[in-house]
Amino acid sequence: WQAKQKKKKRFLHFYYNTKFAFREIMISAVQNTQETSPLLSTTAGEVTKSNAAVCMGKKALVLVGLALFVVMAIVFYSASGSVAGTKGHVNDAAGFRYFEADTTATSTSDTFRGAVLEYQCLYHESYQWAEPSANGNRKYLGYTPVTTVEEAKYYQNLNLERITPFVESAAESGVDILVLGEFALNGLVFDRDEMFLYLEEVPDVSTCASPADCTPCNNEQFSSRPTLQQLSCLAQSNRLNLVVNYGDVVYCDSAVDEQCPSDGHYQYNTQIVFDFDGAVIAKYWKIHTYNEKEYNVPAVENYVSFTVTSPNDASKTADFGIIICYDSMYETPLAPLIDAGITNVVMSHWWVNTPPTMDISTWTQAVSQTYGINLLVAASVWFNIDGGYDIGPSASSGSAILSQGTVVADWYNTQNDDIIGKLLIGDVPINIENNAQELGLDFGGYVPTDIAPGSLALCEDSMILNNKKPLRRKDHGSTFTQTLSCGGFTCTASVTVESTMFRHGEYAQLDQKERNYLFMYIMSGYYGTPDGGNVSYYEHFCSISVCDESCYAALPGFTTHTMFSDISISGNFGEDSTLFKLVGDYSGKSADDVAEGLAVTRSGDDVVVSGEDVNEVLLGLSVIGRVFDKDAVSV
Repeated sequence: WQAKQKKKKRFLHFYYNTKFAFREIMISAVQNTQETSPLLSTTAGEVTKSNAAVCMGKKALVLVGLALFVVMAIVFYSASGSVAGTKGHVNDAAGFRYFEADTTATSTSDTFRGAVLEYQCLYHESYQWAEPSANGNRKYLGYTPVTTVEEAKYYQNLNLERITPFVESAAESGVDILVLGEFALNGLVFDRDEMFLYLEEVPDVSTCASPADCTPCNNEQFSSRPTLQQLSCLAQSNRLNLVVNYGDVVYCDSAVDEQCPSDGHYQYNTQIVFDFDGAVIAKYWKIHTYNEKEYNVPAVENYVSFTVTSPNDASKTADFGIIICYDSMYETPLAPLIDAGITNVVMSHWWVNTPPTMDISTWTQAVSQTYGINLLVAASVWFNIDGGYDIGPSASSGSAILSQGTVVADWYNTQNDDIIGKLLIGDVPINIENNAQELGLDFGGYVPTDIAPGSLALCEDSMILNNKKPLRRKDHGSTFTQTLSCGGFTCTASVTVESTMFRHGEYAQLDQKERNYLFMYIMSGYYGTPDGGNVSYYEHFCSISVCDESCYAALPGFTTHTMFSDISISGNFGEDSTLFKLVGDYSGKSADDVAEGLAVTRSGDDVVVSGEDVNEVLLGLSVIGRVFDKDAVSV
């Protein structure tokens, strides 16, 4: 694996340096030609014979140059060996395109074959907007909720129909366990009464006398819960273990439960696990909700693990823990699960990506690496609306299969490709050792500090380096260092630019999304305000990254052309902080090989995270220091 990474780095280094050199040659050739003969005649739409010859000559020069570049790349590639391994795209019989992580791997007794589906869900067109104005803004006209159970089930059935071919493809590929994303069946619904129309009572496994009592498929006891029946039959007919995010309803009586909501029931954001016989074998209620007014927060935190048997090998079993989205930012439920020996975790999410500083792709890779766990991450996406603009699936995209920080398979739809879904498949080891002892995860009870709301301070600061100018060719070999302070937290970021595509003066003709700026950002204190039992988490956050002119790289079309040789972040993150290193590659996805190679040095509260001779085109590096003992809840 390390040899492949070295070959990959050499190839990328060769590729970009050759690309830059070829670009310079072509620019010079074109400029020299234009000095002797203008390209267009004075008559619009016409080209003179002499100018046509110039055009042909330029085309020939371009073709010759491209041919030389391709030949050189092939020669180097052949000498270095394959940099892509066995990864590739596969179309199933139904024409759905999915990404298979390793087409030649054979699942053994020491591995399980996992799969995650990133799915673009259909949902009720609740948000009504006027047609865009000249500047692209759209006036918000109002919200029309779903009003009947029949209407809610209609949309759920549409999503199940679209998901089914992917489940069938996973089964045909010998998948042991498949994970779907958060809200995949109904999309985002922010109204409690409206969400209730989508939900069904999920059976409590502890109350089932036998697996048959917890198997909704073709079971008359579940005739009033059609969605659970369909999910159960989907797992059963395809003979795989299926993890689905849905919602649970628990009825209560205010006469005996003083916390019982006024509508007489609790609603929980729920992860449900079906085995390959269609039986419900586990359910987990999300502990840390994210502005989810439609759901309740469990009064008592639940940490749930389950054991699955491979449908392809009855002698093979694996234990998994469960988290949902925002849970990953907190000590629970991950710490108690890991402390109990769980090393495989499933995670559904509908994240809010905020690159270049942080997105789900780099965050989950950091979680997998820091805790030393296998992590199966599935996203749900939609064409989001933010401030009157459609920003597309990239807003929440990011799915992966990770093993102790190593990317087995991943997908991040940064270009807003309009696809129904992306299925990732990969084999990961069952028996691994986590980092619980190294991290001091001796779980003795997670009790957030009681704190007055006014004390939940958060400060942040940022700046664009290089005098707010884009990086150019003259910046090659330059080191940029900046220090920012915020609320007692001081961070210094430093990068050395190995190369960047554009020379001085040329950047003025570029689209703003093509210009590369250096951006530093820090944040310290409590993030979020507790609501309904939610806990604000405490962290120190520092990042150095490349971004476009607006410094919001989630916008489709942004490309980083900047290769770094050295990169480092240092600051007083805290002696007791748990560190997460987030590294994004040129596409915004996790650069797991770079993250793994970063050195971490601690001295009391001071921490240095650094990498030398990185020689990679990167989006940037962020370091998060989580101080779990300072997490707080309002009183």
